[in-house]
Amino acid sequence: MDTFEMRKRVLSDNIRRYMKVNNLTELDLSARSGIKYTTLNSWICCKTYPGQRNLIKLSDSLNCEISELTEKETYQDERKKFLTIGQASILYAYSNDRLFQRICDGLLKFLREKRLAAYAEKFIEILENSPDNT
Repeated sequence: MDTFEMRKRVLSDNIRRYMKVNNLTELDLSARSGIKYTTLNSWICCKTYPGQRNLIKLSDSLNCEISELTEKETYQDERKKFLTIGQASILYAYSNDRLFQRICDGLLKFLREKRLAAYAEKFIEILENSPDNT
């Protein structure tokens, strides 16, 4: 598969993914974007590739960036994005919600103590199993 064919496949896959996310059919997306159904279908079927104006219409209609339609996103990229969003949400909650802050602090303290206890148990086990050096 040559590069242009790969670009058409990536676009097709991403349009389908964002249609699913937005709960849209091809007809819905066609109406929302003002792009003819047959034109949209030819992109989804990897027959043709849209110009810049139509990419803008598509991205606006699918609530995404053009790059999210035209570039292949790896699982790791997707995961990083959601981790970043999740981390930002947690930081916001931690800085603005006193109860959440207390719960997090308590959990961290518990985990630290549990980890220390596990290390202490392992250390004692090593000492008990080591030969006497006296």
